[in-house]
Amino acid sequence: MADLTQKVVREIFNYKNGRLFWKKIQTPNQVKVGDRAGWLENHGYRRVLIYGKCYLEHHIIFLWHHGYLPNKVDHINRRKNNHIDNLREATQSQNMMNTTKRKNTTSQYKGVYYNKGRARWVASITLNGKLKHLGYFLTEAEAALFYNKAAAEMFGDYAHLNNIGGD
Repeated sequence: MADLTQKVVREIFNYKNGRLFWKKIQTPNQVKVGDRAGWLENHGYRRVLIYGKCYLEHHIIFLWHHGYLPNKVDHINRRKNNHIDNLREATQSQNMMNTTKRKNTTSQYKGVYYNKGRARWVASITLNGKLKHLGYFLTEAEAALFYNKAAAEMFGDYAHLNNIGGD
């Protein structure tokens, strides 16, 4: 099978509310027309098999709507919601900008950690694989606000900002 096209995808699947359903079966006894396409993997993303090749469901939904298959598809709200309004093309760097905070950090906020030696909160941000120090702060919230300002300037629409005290 050559490159997957929008025409092929639209012949095989129906799209409804962020989900793909079989419209045309590729092999006998595989599934029934109308069944939800694909399977859920351990990491929570759905995969679909098209002519012997695996694809992420959200990539196929993007192709179904936009006519091309980008290298990365970003979930705008960071949840595995495959509704077309929640999907956008992204670079790897943009995809990483839209992540939540790491689980193994001392802070409740993204881009913030506590430096015991200085007894201060530190704000930092990564762009294109390079870490940039933003400063030392007395409070965790102050550091998070400074991160938010830098992220909004550097990442634009892809910035995932911290929610600080109901901001």
